Amino acid sequence: AFYDCNSLESIDLPDTLKYIDEEAFEACESILSLEIPPLVETISASAFFKLESLTEIHIPSTVKAIGDKAFAYCDNVVKITIENGVESIGNSAFMGNMIKELTIPSSVIHIEKEAFDKREKAALAKADQLKKFLARVLDGEKFSTARCAVSFRKSTKLEVLDAEALPKALMVETITTKPDANAIKALLK
Repeated sequence: AFYDCNSLESIDLPDTLKYIDEEAFEACESILSLEIPPLVETISASAFFKLESLTEIHIPSTVKAIGDKAFAYCDNVVKITIENGVESIGNSAFMGNMIKELTIPSSVIHIEKEAFDKREKAALAKADQLKKFLARVLDGEKFSTARCAVSFRKSTKLEVLDAEALPKALMVETITTKPDANAIKALLK
């Protein structure tokens, strides 16, 4: 209906509205706020996809289903409130949002695994990045604050993959002995 309407900053949906169709406001990047009317029962797939200026989403209790990617890539959304009554949250419904506050009621009986996928991946990537940074910066030294403690175990194991590439100064000559299986067999006969 209003797909890619970048000049649209606000929308006033009628109170009698029961269904928000697929891609109804997709890519309307300038919408600052959104009020879903109290009679809406279904928010279809990609209905509010990529509303980049939106910061907060409130889903009323009359909504029963939130479709796939309904609010995906609303990059600035930090708070989502879903009222008791919502039963289903579709695949990637809130993907790409940097949610800091989320309320999901007990009425939700079906939620797709990827509904919050990007948020989880971003958190894991950030934790991995932080581990690598600390290992590089601290260079094996312990670090501790009231909220965090970091230490490293020094390894005593060394594995040389290509001994021929090492200089002779790092090589040592060894003589190894092992049991002679044939001699032992001959003695036992």
